[in-house]
Amino acid sequence: MGPWRVNGFTSQIAKVVALSAIVGLSIASWRVVSAAEIQVPDAVKTAGVLRMGLSNALPPLQFKDPETGEFRGMNVDIGREIAARLGVKAEFNEMLFAQYIPSLQTGRIDIIMGGLSDLPERHSIMEMVDYFRDFYQVYALSNSQLKELSDLCGKRAGAIRSTVWYKVMLAKSESDCVQKGMPAVKLIGTESTPDTRLQLTQGRIDAALQGFVEVPYMIAESKGLYKTIGEPFAPEFKAIGVRKGDVALRDAIADALDAMIKDGTYAKILARYQLSKLAISEVYLNSEPRK
Repeated sequence: MGPWRVNGFTSQIAKVVALSAIVGLSIASWRVVSAAEIQVPDAVKTAGVLRMGLSNALPPLQFKDPETGEFRGMNVDIGREIAARLGVKAEFNEMLFAQYIPSLQTGRIDIIMGGLSDLPERHSIMEMVDYFRDFYQVYALSNSQLKELSDLCGKRAGAIRSTVWYKVMLAKSESDCVQKGMPAVKLIGTESTPDTRLQLTQGRIDAALQGFVEVPYMIAESKGLYKTIGEPFAPEFKAIGVRKGDVALRDAIADALDAMIKDGTYAKILARYQLSKLAISEVYLNSEPRK
């Protein structure tokens, strides 16, 4: 995997840095506990395993090795490290994005490890432990005539209907097209990332929206089949989801992540997947600094 280049991405990172300064990112605001001091909930300790839900087709965050069938990716490595610091084994449960929240609420899994967007409307149904930042990115086939986001007005764009991407594309259509007197984007809801790409290659949609973190990897792996349209936009936190009210597990995970940030393990994992620019310097809870 070589380095990834996206025009203008540096300017987007500058915005994140500025935002971080405004809200006061600082790893010195509290004492980071050691692995031995992390208070592991009795239920997790007794089970000896931390059950995580994630999809299998979102590289470089998570994907299955075609040769071994084992999960790989940034989220997988971070999940394993968290479990190790809690003194238990990591168990990865494959599921569709739409199954994440129901599986968490019914107790099938302990945490969602699929890189959820930390959205205000999710705070009422789960605890969110923020561990990196991402952006949104529109992409299309490399032979597409589309160049800028404004070119999407009146065109067909795909986004997974069960994700925030669908809502983001609707909002983008309203602000960048409708409010400027241009035709709305014709938004097509898809089932998964592979489904979105299939519809794109079949000509059923003209472009698609996805998290920025996956797009450079996808372009590199496809050997130039796709290209980005416009700049990455709307930085946001990505989070690990924990059942609402399970503060003990939330804090244990946050403590493990904080220790990983402090000792450099977190930085090494992100660098392994060329994602260092998306790192944060401390863990947030529900988009707010820890208190």
